[in-house]
Amino acid sequence: MRILALLALSAITVSAWSQSVKGTRMDFVPRVRLSFTERPGVEEFTGRMIARPLQRAAWKRMGIDDVAADFRRMDAEAKLADLEIGYIAPIDCYIIRVPNGMTENSLSRELMRTGLYEYVEPDYRVYPAFVPNDPYLSLQWSHTDNNSTAAWDICRGNSAFTVGLTDTGVHVAHEDLITGRVHGANSATATGLNDVKTEDVYGSSVVKDLNGHGTHTTGIAAATGDNGLGVCGVNITGTHHLMVRVSDNSGGGSSLSALSIGALWAAANGCRVVSTSYTGVQNSIMGTTGTTMKYQYNAVWCYAAGNDGGNYGAQYDWPDVTIVGSIDQNDTRSYFSAYGIFTDVFAPGNNIYSTWWSSDNLTNTYEYDSGTSMATPYAAGVATMILSQNPTYSAQRVEDVLYRSCITMNDANNYGWGRVNLWNAMGRVANSATATIGSVVSGSVTDLYRVEGNTLVVKPGITPNSQTPPVQLVTIHNVPAYANNNYGEISVEATLSTDTPGGFGQNLQLYNWRTGQFETLATGPVTGSYFEGVKTVNSTNYSDYISGGTVKVRTQVYVAGPIDKSTWNAKFDQINVRVLRANP
Repeated sequence: MRILALLALSAITVSAWSQSVKGTRMDFVPRVRLSFTERPGVEEFTGRMIARPLQRAAWKRMGIDDVAADFRRMDAEAKLADLEIGYIAPIDCYIIRVPNGMTENSLSRELMRTGLYEYVEPDYRVYPAFVPNDPYLSLQWSHTDNNSTAAWDICRGNSAFTVGLTDTGVHVAHEDLITGRVHGANSATATGLNDVKTEDVYGSSVVKDLNGHGTHTTGIAAATGDNGLGVCGVNITGTHHLMVRVSDNSGGGSSLSALSIGALWAAANGCRVVSTSYTGVQNSIMGTTGTTMKYQYNAVWCYAAGNDGGNYGAQYDWPDVTIVGSIDQNDTRSYFSAYGIFTDVFAPGNNIYSTWWSSDNLTNTYEYDSGTSMATPYAAGVATMILSQNPTYSAQRVEDVLYRSCITMNDANNYGWGRVNLWNAMGRVANSATATIGSVVSGSVTDLYRVEGNTLVVKPGITPNSQTPPVQLVTIHNVPAYANNNYGEISVEATLSTDTPGGFGQNLQLYNWRTGQFETLATGPVTGSYFEGVKTVNSTNYSDYISGGTVKVRTQVYVAGPIDKSTWNAKFDQINVRVLRANP
């Protein structure tokens, strides 16, 4: 057995400028480092650095106006002008050379001392790390563990979507990968998105696997299923896969800038989910890249936690990168997997059977491998399946469903949301009833609302104050009736928005038919994002909440804080009820 991960570990971390809330957009703020080291054969200096100027929003937080901030920006660019090798425009990062007479550490200290940069860090050369070690569906314990065959009854993939992988290349003629493959690119030597070598221009040689690792990860995410050949990916039919090769040598070595450029290129070219099976997620450029991918390209980025078995803290927990650890066949953390607060989810990564490349002439080879490298494309595959079933979901929503459908590992500080589960994810997005608004059975609709398509809009002119009772809407939703009554939970989701942020709160309530009372599932501010409350149900209590195939929900909006407006608007954009089955 082989344990694989492509290493790009960082130097010692000292502190964080700020902490971010996972899934909440904000300007990326890196940590400050004092020194960098190299380890021969693992991470080595290249004579190149990655520098990101301090952003205008950061200057504003320090009380610097835009004009003064622009002058500081020009000063920052001027100091890099003679050193510049390339520029990664979407994340505003410069690739610079280390001049004669200086080292990576002395250059970083000199530039950071000016106060003009968010970070200046080495563009490490990184290497693979090895530790010795459909007819084949039975060999894929990961699918048994995730009840994949039942999940595939709900969704098998969607040809409208492509999962991107940044790796050592792909076997372009492999029997289990050729059907869903789309043309990719090569960012191994790129110094910006404009000089990425595309397969359309340079031919398939720029994406051909040179190592085997990339073919293996691709098969985990998207090997064609139900074709009488080989293995099944998480997405077995429909969904496409795209390779951005990030290395031009057989060892698989790459650089941080190549990984960032490759992921950004994939997202910019339509990949709504991207998988990166290299370590190095601890580096600041990865946090910057993740934020840009989510909010500029609406893409989810899954990134390997690493194979050093280390426990990493919150300073590495980038809010817009899904960091993936590995579990074994016993559903416990693989001994090699990194873990800690910085991890978000865990996925099967131990002894995983998948497609393999050893020669261009062999198109039907398969192999076992282990590592967070294997766990990451599995999580990315689940994310792509969520999107396949719900094409309108944003990257943030896909990420939320991925997290909430996990099975807990009972230690959030070490294992995040827990282990991904394809069946749970498909149940949360597909095996359910969805009603837009539903049937209004009470609430002063005529007095309070006007109807715009499928949106109920609260009329302006209502003056809220501390005595104003909640504006509420009661809806009835039809739900599926399963013969075995094997329910898992009732999920109530509401999307409400207002032109007065911070002024209003919301309650989600579920009606108990036995007691005749509404029970509050969730309370929180009206933000414009979807809001969810969950009720766990089983064979003894499901009839309390599901009567005659219906669920009754009450959504309330109430005054929650000072309001300096005489009139206000709020929208009940959508109210969904989903009844999710437990695992079969």
